[in-house]
Amino acid sequence: MWWTFAVAMLFHLSPDPFTQASQATQIPPQLLVAISRVESTHHPWALNIGGKPVYAKTRDEAERILQEVEDNNVDIGHMQVNYRIWGEYLGLSKTQLLDPYTNAWAGAVILRFYLSQYPFWEAIGRYHSPNSNRRIEYAWRVYQAIMQSSRP
Repeated sequence: MWWTFAVAMLFHLSPDPFTQASQATQIPPQLLVAISRVESTHHPWALNIGGKPVYAKTRDEAERILQEVEDNNVDIGHMQVNYRIWGEYLGLSKTQLLDPYTNAWAGAVILRFYLSQYPFWEAIGRYHSPNSNRRIEYAWRVYQAIMQSSRP
């Protein structure tokens, strides 16, 4: 799966990160867009450190903040990829996760993992949290984001 993403990145086969991640993972781009909207309102340098959201104004600022963070339990980028759980597993650095294309791909891979193990809406919820109440609330928010984006 990683090689498909690498080839797409090399040849810029898609103009946006969601379509490119979708092509590599078969996750619908509309679903990835909805998750990005719920997670960070599409902010490419959004961070969550110790439960506190941080919206860096530039990538350089986000990189500086990440260098200062001692704990690896940090959510990074527009898809809010948790570095402690997924960054190391996917072989990505904190800085690499600030790239919107890499971040969308990582989010799609994570979602694909959950979709392979759980029913659809539970998988969506697990993208955000293992806690049942938080999963339900999150899945509802993603559903609403999908419905809002499909209105004319």
